[in-house]
Formats: sequence, structure tokens, C-alpha cells
Amino acid sequence: MKNLFAFAAVALVCAACTNTTELAETSEASVEKQRVTLSFSPYTMTPMEAKANHAPKTTRATVPVSDVVNRLDVWLMEGDSVTAITKRETVAESHQTVTDDGFGSLSLTLDKSKTYTLYAVGHKESAPTTLSTGVVSFPDTKKLQTLYYSATFTPATTTTLDCKMLRAVGMFRVVIEDEIPSEVKKISITADGTPTQWSFPQHAGITPTDTYSISWTSFKHEADGTMSFSIYILSSDTEKRYSITVSAYGADGAVLKTRTFTDVPIRNNYRTIYTGRFFKDTPFSSKFRVEEDWLEYDAVAY
Repeated sequence: MKNLFAFAAVALVCAACTNTTELAETSEASVEKQRVTLSFSPYTMTPMEAKANHAPKTTRATVPVSDVVNRLDVWLMEGDSVTAITKRETVAESHQTVTDDGFGSLSLTLDKSKTYTLYAVGHKESAPTTLSTGVVSFPDTKKLQTLYYSATFTPATTTTLDCKMLRAVGMFRVVIEDEIPSEVKKISITADGTPTQWSFPQHAGITPTDTYSISWTSFKHEADGTMSFSIYILSSDTEKRYSITVSAYGADGAVLKTRTFTDVPIRNNYRTIYTGRFFKDTPFSSKFRVEEDWLEYDAVAY
């Protein structure tokens, strides 16, 4: 999985930006400018099939970044990562949507003598995210695919910079192998104490909420007859553990069946899957294994 920013000497253009603050030109002849362009190359997925600590396959499949996220928020600040966050002065910012022409590209003219720090978040929220002191706030409660990237560079020495965007989320998926009874009208997944914001300094989710719940009122069978329900959780490269409850409700809102899984491992770019018969009291299994561009834990019965 790779997203690449490329910095090159080109004219100041930002046709793909829906909201952009441009760096002001200066009349001082002593200040040298460098025209640079930020652009996303295709998002690259790395298929994997071993356990979490095993080496991945080298085979790669490429899809456009627009297939992964539909919004891209970029902030450029003067100074290194610590100085930029302390000064809180944004030199330029861009909030793009997938319907913009040239989605994923941004051109700026920068002072060659200065150092800049770039922050970027790709996501599927309903509106742009916001950045304050290095902390990203999201407009929606529900989290979907979320990518992040940050880098410090100097235009005088860097005209091309390839940057790999990383997932800011882990996934929890429950796979129900038995038939969902006709009286079940809603399935929900509730996680306790999961983060609501993303911190660039910590490269981790922060500010936990008491409960985070996602619900479904329509159910679709997979080819093998099972049904899957997934949620994304802001996390970090360090494994965190959460209590997650899956519940089935009737038309009157009454709980017909519920299962609570404790100590569920969640980690950025990892997919934790619990599989089993939900409505019959038989053991479930969970796994955290490597598959496609997601990593997965080993199976655990419930």
C-alpha cells in the first residue's frame, strides 16, 4: 500500500483544490522562490498471506487513490514538525473532493531558504477535517478508511519527494455463519473507549469516546452464505485492546441476541476478524492474519 507525493518544479496551479490558501509572493529580490507540485500517485496494495510478523509477498496491485478515499485535506506549515505545530501558522491548505479535476494534485511556490512541514489526511468523511496543533478532528462520528502522511522538507534541496501514506485505522469485522432470523431488523457493533481524533505528533488516535456504535438495517449475504459487518477504529502502530459488543435487535428495538468480545486487538492496517455462529451458542473464532493489504490476527473462538 503506497501513496506517493511528488514534488517537482512546475507553475503555481491548484485547479483541483476547493479551498486553498496560497503562499503570498514577496517583492524582496533577495528571496528565491521554488515552484513545487504535490501529487498523489496511485494507491498501491500489497497482498499478504502469512501471520502478522511474517514477511509480505512482493506482488502488488495498483488502484487509484480515489478508490480508497474521496476527500484529501492538506496543510503546509513553515518550520520543522515541532516548530510548525507550535507556531500554528498555515502557509497553504487544500481541501479536495474526488469530484474535483485533478483530485490529489496541488502546486505551490515556496521560499527556497525556508523549511516546511506537510500534513495530509485522506478520508471518507462528509466534510473536510480540521487541524489544530497537530491534531485532526473529523466532522462525522462514523469512521471509514483514513490515511495520513507528514513530512518536513526544504525546497532548496528537495524538488521531488516520494511519500507513503499510511492507514490511520484498524478494522474489526464480525462474520456471521448462521442464518439471521427474520425477526432481526438491525445489527449493531459497539466499541468502548475508541479514539475520535488523530494526532500527528503521536501518530495515533487520541481523545477516546465512551462508546462508538455503527448499525445496519439491511443485510447482504457473501458468496459463501455468510454475512460480514465491519467498523474502522482510529488506532496506532502499537496494538490496543478494546471491548466490542455485537447486538441484534427486533422491530421494537428489543435486543434479541448479543455477544461481547473482550480484549479485541486493534492496530493500524490490521484487520481483526471474529467468525462463527452468532445466533446459536457455539464457539466463535477470531484471527489477526495478513491478507491483501490488510493484516489480520490469528483466530480466537467465542
